[in-house]
Amino acid sequence: YALALNNVGVVLRKARRLDEAKEFFTRALAIDQAALGPAHPQLIAPLNSLGISLLAEKNFDQARSVFERAVVISRAGYGEDSPRTAELHSNLGLVLSAQKRYPEATAAYQRALITLRALGDDHPKVLLTEIDLGALYLRQKQYAQALEKFRRVLFLQTARMGAAFAQNANAWLGIGL
Repeated sequence: YALALNNVGVVLRKARRLDEAKEFFTRALAIDQAALGPAHPQLIAPLNSLGISLLAEKNFDQARSVFERAVVISRAGYGEDSPRTAELHSNLGLVLSAQKRYPEATAAYQRALITLRALGDDHPKVLLTEIDLGALYLRQKQYAQALEKFRRVLFLQTARMGAAFAQNANAWLGIGL
């Protein structure tokens, strides 16, 4: 039942009905927590969903708290080197970046990348985290590091998707490779 509630919440969040989505995530979390305890890995899905909704609402303090809790549960249940834990680090990085806590955001993204690279350098989750880290560098006016990240993603996507993608990406990004 809690999983179904979480899934309804995901649909509502994608429809930008954030208040309703949060209600479903909160109910799913309460049901799982009552049945499984406060630190069961099954709590990660509704916590992650709730955190994403809070981030979308720019409720950064609450989102950070939710993602930090999810990271702790994931570490205990799956280990630090789990892709699930890495994804939570990446989401935490988004919040920390929004809060202008740049050193902490950088560390969260780098921690995520250490684990995610085991999936392959061109894995979509790696590329997305690289883009997020590049955007963080750009926000800090660290242009050389931002350009390095964006070029790396472009190179890996081109290798994965072919030259036609590269021509379009060059036009979109305007970095003239």
